Amino acid sequence: MYEGATDYLRSQGFVEVTEDSDSEEIGALLRAGSTFIAQDGLLLEHQASERALCHRLAIYLEQELPPADYARSVDCEYNRVGTPGAEDRVKRFRRSCQCFDEEQERRRGGVFPDIIVHERGEQRNNSLVVEAKLASALSEESLRVDLCKLHTYVAELEYRHAAFVLLEDRAGSPALRVFSLVPSADAGVPARV
Repeated sequence: MYEGATDYLRSQGFVEVTEDSDSEEIGALLRAGSTFIAQDGLLLEHQASERALCHRLAIYLEQELPPADYARSVDCEYNRVGTPGAEDRVKRFRRSCQCFDEEQERRRGGVFPDIIVHERGEQRNNSLVVEAKLASALSEESLRVDLCKLHTYVAELEYRHAAFVLLEDRAGSPALRVFSLVPSADAGVPARV
């Protein structure tokens, strides 16, 4: 695990959230994390894949969210934007935030947030984007890329909330830590994250 992770998260505008939040989405994510640890903590102990862990967390997140006045969905690895029939519906960043170069994004087929809360086919109801990482797989570079993507989802794809989730198995004691991006007056994408 990257030892300077917490300091780096803070330097990029993220704060650890340890109790219910003013944001219903972040509060729901915290409650979902508690349920995830109670019900599926064994997945962390077994070092299951990030996708498997995010899938289970997304299920609990969907259960924790209150009803919305739009067709809210919770999806994993969802890489579409706009309405069906649009020419290019692959979710892409409009400008470079130096997360990765354009060629890497093209080869990857766009961007794939780990978990999103949104209205499919609409741009106006992007409420939460989550990137998650197993502590055992966390490197300085992987954290830099994930935080850069979170900043860009907020700035370009108009997500109202962004969170980084750190999944840990500390000596057989699974834990999930949530870091929320604190909105700033300058909501633009940092030149170099």
